[in-house]
Amino acid sequence: MNYRYNIALFLITLFLNSCVKDDGMNPYDSPSDLSSLASFNAVPGTSELSLFLDGARLNKTDEKFSFSEFMSHRNVYPGEKKLNIEGVYVKGEKIRTLKDISLHAGNIYSLFLYEEGGIQTLLTKDNIVVPKEGYAKIRLAHMVKDAPALSIWDKERPQPLFGNIPFKGVTEFIEVKADEIVELHIIPSGDRSNKSLEISQTFVPRNKAFYTLMVVGLINAEDKEQEVSLQVIEF
Repeated sequence: MNYRYNIALFLITLFLNSCVKDDGMNPYDSPSDLSSLASFNAVPGTSELSLFLDGARLNKTDEKFSFSEFMSHRNVYPGEKKLNIEGVYVKGEKIRTLKDISLHAGNIYSLFLYEEGGIQTLLTKDNIVVPKEGYAKIRLAHMVKDAPALSIWDKERPQPLFGNIPFKGVTEFIEVKADEIVELHIIPSGDRSNKSLEISQTFVPRNKAFYTLMVVGLINAEDKEQEVSLQVIEF
């Protein structure tokens, strides 16, 4: 059943992103021969980033991919890949780093960029199974390097949606009701009275949609643009 849904998603993304592909990719390649890659920028202070996979640029012409932004799934050939990251910080410092990533045919991935002694990468293999009718799916990505482990609560539930998620933790997707207000409350794990890091935010998920709840920024931020925030990203 998972395989059927993966193929369906590949067919959709293959059509939407046919202009973004590896050099020499045959337009008649089967989606099952490809990998699908989405990217998230959680590097504070970056004004623009460009990603190149084995020399092929993943950004579309209008995508700056700045801090807290998301690039939708791109179809690429699987294998051992060289990921070149180029860009610039808000203060003008240039960025250039090279990473190795491994992609397997038929898999769907998320690539998280974060800062920890330079730009680092976290690649997750995503289990994309379409939610049942009347539901959506959400997951939590904790990308705040100077924050403790986090828990996220929905006001209507006695137990956390996600509990004790550490820095660089990315959860699996879980189902929530669609077309209803979800009242999210994020706090440091283990102490609900601790107000040093607390985020409250609401959103209404669409039926059968997928969302990444990405916590980004810095507790000790130098400016307002880098303060801790919750990004609700649909993909």
